[in-house]
Amino acid sequence: MDLYLDRLLNLPNTTVESFTEEENKITLKLRFLQDEITCPHCNTHGGKLKQNGSSGFEGINV
Repeated sequence: MDLYLDRLLNLPNTTVESFTEEENKITLKLRFLQDEITCPHCNTHGGKLKQNGSSGFEGINV
């Protein structure tokens, strides 16, 4: 858990478990802090993730 990154990203009920830094790339491993969540896209409430994979973001201004 990286409290600095948690506060910087400000993602609700989510924590940064770890990160790696390569040449021009930073990869974050995130973990949900709740057992059950509501999907913001379909409003389905549940305790299992329907998708497990990675998403890429480039050029995020901080």
